[in-house]
Amino acid sequence: MLKKIENHLFKKIEVWFLYLLIIILVLLGLLFGVLVDYHKRGGLKYYQISSFAVTVSNSIINGIRFLKNPKMDTQLLEAEENFRFKNQTAGFNIYQNKEIDLLFLLNITDPVSRRHLIKLIDLKNYKTIYEYAPDYDLFRSVDSVNNKGYASMITDNNTFFRSSYLTNNKNIISIYSSASLVKFSPESEQILWFKDDFFYHHNFYVNEEKRYIWAIGCLFDLNVKIEKKYRTKQSFCDDSLVKIDLDSGKTLKSISIPQLMIDHNLHNYLFIGRVYKPSLDPLHINDVEEIKIQTTYGKKGDLLISIGNLNMIMHIDPEKEKILWKFSDGLFHQHDVDVLNSEEIVIFNNNRIITDSDKVFKNNEINLFNFATQKMSSPYDDVLKKYDVKTVTQGLQEITEFGVFVEEQNSGRYLFFDNENGDLIFEYINKNPNNRIYKIHWSRLIKDKTKIQKLREYYQ
Repeated sequence: MLKKIENHLFKKIEVWFLYLLIIILVLLGLLFGVLVDYHKRGGLKYYQISSFAVTVSNSIINGIRFLKNPKMDTQLLEAEENFRFKNQTAGFNIYQNKEIDLLFLLNITDPVSRRHLIKLIDLKNYKTIYEYAPDYDLFRSVDSVNNKGYASMITDNNTFFRSSYLTNNKNIISIYSSASLVKFSPESEQILWFKDDFFYHHNFYVNEEKRYIWAIGCLFDLNVKIEKKYRTKQSFCDDSLVKIDLDSGKTLKSISIPQLMIDHNLHNYLFIGRVYKPSLDPLHINDVEEIKIQTTYGKKGDLLISIGNLNMIMHIDPEKEKILWKFSDGLFHQHDVDVLNSEEIVIFNNNRIITDSDKVFKNNEINLFNFATQKMSSPYDDVLKKYDVKTVTQGLQEITEFGVFVEEQNSGRYLFFDNENGDLIFEYINKNPNNRIYKIHWSRLIKDKTKIQKLREYYQ
């Protein structure tokens, strides 16, 4: 038997047949590559077979990556910029003894357990007065379209809760890993509502007084509101502002920003793709802020949004669904936009440029736009350059009466510096004893004095 197998394996074959086989394999390889390229360029004619080719291609690539790094899956929540802060202590590094009458809702991947952790820290003394580690199974168990569609994004190794917000009555609102917006009670371990009617992303604004939320959400494919002739053939993100009842989670209103721009004859910003190079996410809205004070540039209830892919800040009247103002000069993939006072807004300008690689031009900036002078300034440029603040993606700032707070997301670092002399008051480095840095997820400062007092009394 072994002799027969050996004879079969080493049987002589005609050279012409071997050459023919090689030619056929090369042609099949070229055809496979063409199908993958055709699919990624938006081709639909042979969608099923090209989609299968892409699946096979991705499986091969992921297999090679796994062979190179078997621990790859456990490193998904590590910061992009690792090992930067070897000289700093893990956690708080306090440089000045200054009393800061604020609460810090720290929202991170814990660097030791590698699981999500929400901590409420009193910056008067840097003590944690409350912490909560979510039970992942509680959220994964929800029968949700997003949970099913994004199952690969909600494993133990990559689950996170972005932009967590602590309400006056101690509930938490977060954007969950499956791009769902969820409100839950940490004390009772109950989900109060779970929204997957949009692909929720980045950030949201909460008005506790009037009991509503403004969130950012994409609609895809058949659910897209804008006319079919304007869409790409695959996965066009109809980036929208979604108004939600804070108590019930019911969607009160949604505003399609692409459609709003079309209505205002601004479609030249939207349709920037070309044949075989579709623009699937032309806007990439990454922040929404409501105007809560009387200003010279807008009324209470108006919205400011940051549109990352257009390098643009836009001012919207959500009631009349009108664009009132837009600005883009000097902005590069900016993120956080805040109302500073009656004449100024403040913008976290990433200065992100994409050439042969993704990088930051010089450093991040905190820009102030003054509506009275119609000019933009960068008062903290030297400070951010000195401390090498350079998150490529994400990032935020808060200018307070006690100093300036910055989240450097890609490096797992928070900074708080004096707004007069620029000296550091504290840093928080989200690293473990082995100096590996883990991701931070849009933490918040609680500045409302009544709310601060209420939460202190409850948790202490």
